[in-house]
Amino acid sequence: MHYWQPQSFDQRKPYLQKRMHILRAVREFFDSHEYWEVETPTLQTMPCADIHIHGFRSEYFGPDLKKIRDFYLHTSPEFEMKKLLVAGADKIYQICKVYRNAESTALHSPEFTLLEWYRTGTTYRGIMDECEAMVKSVASALNLTTCHYNNAVCNLLPPWERISVAEAFQKHAGIDLHEALSSTPIFRAKAEAAGIRVIDSDEWGDIFHAVMADKIEPNLGKETPTFIYDYPVSMACLSKKGKDPRYAERFELYISGVELANAFTELTDAKEQRLRFVEEMKAKQQRYGFSYPVDEDFLSALEFGMPECGGIALGLDRLCMLLSGADSIEQVLWCAKPA
Repeated sequence: MHYWQPQSFDQRKPYLQKRMHILRAVREFFDSHEYWEVETPTLQTMPCADIHIHGFRSEYFGPDLKKIRDFYLHTSPEFEMKKLLVAGADKIYQICKVYRNAESTALHSPEFTLLEWYRTGTTYRGIMDECEAMVKSVASALNLTTCHYNNAVCNLLPPWERISVAEAFQKHAGIDLHEALSSTPIFRAKAEAAGIRVIDSDEWGDIFHAVMADKIEPNLGKETPTFIYDYPVSMACLSKKGKDPRYAERFELYISGVELANAFTELTDAKEQRLRFVEEMKAKQQRYGFSYPVDEDFLSALEFGMPECGGIALGLDRLCMLLSGADSIEQVLWCAKPA
């Protein structure tokens, strides 16, 4: 059934009405906390810095229809929002459409809505507290204390669970992540002992994602939402290193096993950020046969001086799905994702 047929629309209407209330409550939260709502360009030089996230490429022509350069639709407004921090904005948020290629499941859409915010003078711990307060505030506006998804009930009211990645690996997979960091063969052996299917060509990051998907993620956010924090540095290209330099100050939020948000204490060192960009794009080229140009303007902004800050990206469609009781992303989209 096409999304524009009245019968299809009537089935989605209750979820779309809740979506409207959720967006209104999100804006009310940030307005009450004196954030500026900003808008940044969609066309980017570098759409992302993640090996496994792929952008949509577009060509920019001059008036003579001769190609000037390539642009990419942004996968996140992160780089441009951080430039605003350099400019002097200290508390900013944005609700915008972003675009990611090669993603389409019940939890993914190639075009989706992201809520992203940054605050200077704080770390990922402060953003963690604010994220919990924001989601609870939005749920309260809908008179909700629980959310229901995938035959599970998650209680939003108690203090949310906070567990480090290393603790989660030990608890749910029986893997000592500190030891696994030492080499790929050691990690492979530990993953196999935990019942994870790996192959000889799998690199360290592949094994990490396999353990996360099979053993960790299904156990996160089951009874109450879960913040999982302190990821290995190789899993956090844009995040500041922690007291233990093997780990970065990054967290993700899970509710009912669904990854909802990704956050960092933002890396402000331009030289280190350039090295990480180069490493990520080299790995992307080796894995997928293409990479993206480095955003030199962003690195120049870091060199000029970005204040210490924390930032987070939260999937707004997924939040709407969880708080409305929908079963899939498609039920909370006004128009269906492309076939």
